Amino acid sequence: MTLMQNELDNRLSRIDEVEAKCESMQNAMDDMERRLLHVDELEAKCHFLEAKCCSLERSLKSLTTKKKWEYSAPPIPSSHWTELGFDDEYIECMDLFLLNLKEQAIMLRSGEYCQDIELDGDEEGDPLIMLHNEMLLPHWQEFVDALQLYTHSEASNTFSISNVQLTPVIFNMLAPALKGKRFKLLSFSQNDFQDNCRDGINFVIEFTKNNPDLIDFSWNDNTIDNMDDASHLIETINNLSYLESITINDSFTSDVDAYNVLCSLLEGNGNCESIDFEGNTMRTMGGTRLSDFLATNPPLCHLNLSDNDLNDSDAALIADSLTRNSNVRNLVIGGNEITDVGCSALRDAIFDSGSLNSAVDSNHTCQIIGPDFGDIPANISDIPGSNRKAKIYSIMCSRNRDGS
Repeated sequence: MTLMQNELDNRLSRIDEVEAKCESMQNAMDDMERRLLHVDELEAKCHFLEAKCCSLERSLKSLTTKKKWEYSAPPIPSSHWTELGFDDEYIECMDLFLLNLKEQAIMLRSGEYCQDIELDGDEEGDPLIMLHNEMLLPHWQEFVDALQLYTHSEASNTFSISNVQLTPVIFNMLAPALKGKRFKLLSFSQNDFQDNCRDGINFVIEFTKNNPDLIDFSWNDNTIDNMDDASHLIETINNLSYLESITINDSFTSDVDAYNVLCSLLEGNGNCESIDFEGNTMRTMGGTRLSDFLATNPPLCHLNLSDNDLNDSDAALIADSLTRNSNVRNLVIGGNEITDVGCSALRDAIFDSGSLNSAVDSNHTCQIIGPDFGDIPANISDIPGSNRKAKIYSIMCSRNRDGS
């Protein structure tokens, strides 16, 4: 008996030793992970400071070589555009764009804080795209020189270029001036990259590489017609772990597996709060990656899947995932191939009126935008408890009316 007791004591002692060793190793691993994370943070800071130093050097060079501050790009006569076959509407929009370039350049040269730097070719109605022309280069140069001199310490809210064709020539002008500049939102919309889409994506990579303040990225109506370029863009975005909002709308042709792109985007940005993926000809082909992801209850609050090719089966899978999701506040899903069958599944996900228990077990946070659910309590409140009470009240009123 004594021998057995001694053997048991020895084994228990060894267990304690192994547990202590494991705990020590775990502490060492945790410490190593913290150090590696600190190294990554320091490297990112070094890259940012290096880019900022280069930017300051270019600013100094610009100041010493160009001792002028007036906007000197020559005006472009309307006859130039008329001879190229453009109509009066286009010429008017081009004049407004050139005025916009000039105003932005003057604002940047003032040295005051610029909240938003926005270049828009045409923002009303069905927008026209201001096409590239050699006559525009002096105006671009004025803007780029002014942007190079802008060195305010506080991050600006927005840098966006919309309805303006961007070519490799313009990328090469903008890229050095943007290095070291800090923006919270980066937006490209209708830039007619044509065969230069990869150049546009590479430009985004260079822009975002040293911009730790960037939290909102938007890519709208810039066509990507092959999976290589699509994967290149998503890989770039997924490397930006600090993004809170991502928009990629109306950008993929049928040659791109948009569903795989979306799922890669969702899975690669687990902390993102808002994703817009509208009008991308997306078909799931029966896949469950999207619904499986939503069922994990990620921090995602807003998801826009409107104007794609989702069907009733997709709606049923999404509806099922919502029963296990309490974070999505807005799901925009109109303009798909979802019939009354799919709408019914989605409606039951947010308000199953079959019984009080089923109503209580419904999703009380997500407001589904697009389908017409009629007059039901559809999670219109930001407070889940209020939505739950509204559903219980609705059932009780219905029973009272029916005398049941």
